[in-house]
Amino acid sequence: MRISKEINPIYWQHLKSYCLMKNMLILSIFALFLITINSLKAQEITQFIGVIGNQYYVDDVRVKGKDINQLMQNNAAANLHWKKAKTADIAFAVNTVTSLVVYDQLLRDKTLAGGLYALAIGSGIIEIWSGLTSLSRKKKAILEYNSGFDKKEKVSLVPLGNQNGIGLALKF
Repeated sequence: MRISKEINPIYWQHLKSYCLMKNMLILSIFALFLITINSLKAQEITQFIGVIGNQYYVDDVRVKGKDINQLMQNNAAANLHWKKAKTADIAFAVNTVTSLVVYDQLLRDKTLAGGLYALAIGSGIIEIWSGLTSLSRKKKAILEYNSGFDKKEKVSLVPLGNQNGIGLALKF
């Protein structure tokens, strides 16, 4: 079988359109890849302090406290602050109950009891301190968790297009 030097014009037209479609497919896949990489977001936590309790959001989606506990376990430093905040929450609850019991006892008794007054004042001070400590520790835990998503690399991949074609380049 002998190959002709002349190429059929119809065949040449099909070959050109095939190459163009193949290049468009590769370019579309590459563009989709770049769009996907650019649309990736970190799971950063945002805390809003409310009257009833704290509200937590991960990427604009409200999440429950147990989900936040699971997220905090991924980061050792954030988990340490989170555990201390939980301990302060327990201290806050215990001191709140103690304060209420002592205040109730003081309202029922008509006699002055100096020890109960001192216990009520001390319990109230510890209650305020543990509540503020809990909020502070939770903020530190969230900031520590979110700092894990900061870009620390000095090398990144950037899309590149020039006379030689398209591709990815390392940026230092």
